[in-house]
Amino acid sequence: MPGTLRFIAGRAGAGKTALCEREIAEEIARAPIGPACVLLLPEQMTYCVERELAARLAGTGFVRAYVFGFRRFARQVLLGTGGLLRPRISEVGRRLLLRRILTKEGKGLAFFHRAAGQRGFGATLSETIKELKNYELTPEKLRKAADDFAATEDALADKLKDLALLAEQFDAAMAGRYDDAEDMMRLLIEKLPRSTFLCGAEIWVDGFIFFNPQERQVLTGLLQLGCTVHVTLPLAPDLKSRENLSETGLFHRSWRTMLQLRD
Repeated sequence: MPGTLRFIAGRAGAGKTALCEREIAEEIARAPIGPACVLLLPEQMTYCVERELAARLAGTGFVRAYVFGFRRFARQVLLGTGGLLRPRISEVGRRLLLRRILTKEGKGLAFFHRAAGQRGFGATLSETIKELKNYELTPEKLRKAADDFAATEDALADKLKDLALLAEQFDAAMAGRYDDAEDMMRLLIEKLPRSTFLCGAEIWVDGFIFFNPQERQVLTGLLQLGCTVHVTLPLAPDLKSRENLSETGLFHRSWRTMLQLRD
């Protein structure tokens, strides 16, 4: 049975987060024991909102309620479905691994051969590889893009080829030994159909303006499981307002996010 997608729209400060907290508290007051009530937030919001929700639930407790960022949510699901057997690499470990790869491959890089030896390039490369994974830009896709640009933008083509090589070497070094947060999201997408934790769950998603492709796949998987998913977005109350529809409008990015999720 397909799930239900509901949008909660309003300007900043309109009370969208408070509405999510109140609805969770009301659901738990109605049935203290039952399927999970999950509030998904950007990582930096989780502590504050969890405290607020705890204050609302002071008389009933947190038996059904969970407050997660996407990464902690992935860990919770994978604890029940498998996928946490390999250790997760730390940011320091990522940079050390990338530094070793750059030392080995640096002189053969077409675009980044000078940058490869510079201080701080490993940290920049680490963030770039995270973003490539979030947006599902594999080494194969990067090489195809490089071929497409080779005739007109040779510098861009060289940059893409170097990124493809470095990302491929990083994946090979990680394979079978470690996972990172982006690998955990990929595993979450694969394991969602097996999750008993999410059977009949109700999900509130708050604090986001857009979702990267991995996060959109997670939301798709939750709907395919039959979950009810409530998504708050900062939008003008009049959905046909220029603030929403115009490309230069204040809420246009949120409007596009709503269309993507609806589709």
